[in-house]
Amino acid sequence: PDELYERARWGEYREPSYYHPKRDPNPNLNPNRSSNPSLNPNPDADPDPNPNDENAAPRTVTQTRDKVEKLMPDGRRLAFYRNGTRKETFPDGECIVRFANGDVKRTVPAYTVPDEFADIPADLAPLDELVSAGPTVVYFYRAAETLHASFGSGAELYRFPSGQVQPQAEAPAYARGFCPSLDPTLTRIPKVEVHHAGGAKVIAFPDGTRKTVDAGGATVSVFPDGLVVRESTAGARRILLPDGREVDE
Repeated sequence: PDELYERARWGEYREPSYYHPKRDPNPNLNPNRSSNPSLNPNPDADPDPNPNDENAAPRTVTQTRDKVEKLMPDGRRLAFYRNGTRKETFPDGECIVRFANGDVKRTVPAYTVPDEFADIPADLAPLDELVSAGPTVVYFYRAAETLHASFGSGAELYRFPSGQVQPQAEAPAYARGFCPSLDPTLTRIPKVEVHHAGGAKVIAFPDGTRKTVDAGGATVSVFPDGLVVRESTAGARRILLPDGREVDE
């Protein structure tokens, strides 16, 4: 029998186990709830809404053989699909879709900087400007541990894991609730790429090196020690040494 259809009741479809500030303003209400979904593999660990409060009970708005959708008292909608996909939509337009393979797609309203990229330096990606062009879509590829943000202007931002590990006092903002981490106190130092709508891109490497590629393909690489390498599309290279000297190759 189709279990989703035959057993479609709220007891089978509970609140997501990861913390979200728009859903629960007080995370201390459930001390067992972690902000990291990878630490809450069992969604049934969270309690049901208060069954004695009729006003707090979720209401089923869609029920088919492939989908059950609930309208929550706070205005959110929770949708559960037979293939394992779960979707949570907030009244302000934010939407989180979790796929069975561990991928996560998150859409945030305009003028909202995604937590996953909040620590990116402004000189690398002017996020306040990028998010003003419309909603931002952030996609997390679990297998590759890679984040991809698409902005309304056409710009794109990538965050790749490197092999390096850096101890942290706590998981950084971009990992809270959206990017599984092997250990919340150990976070991989990422490689970040910013792709602009005109074709130019900027790459920031874990060691501090930054490489800019213009729309024509010419590159400028700036290294942590101050060394600058400029390379034209024809292959000509000019090296600016930290002491101010210039060398052509």
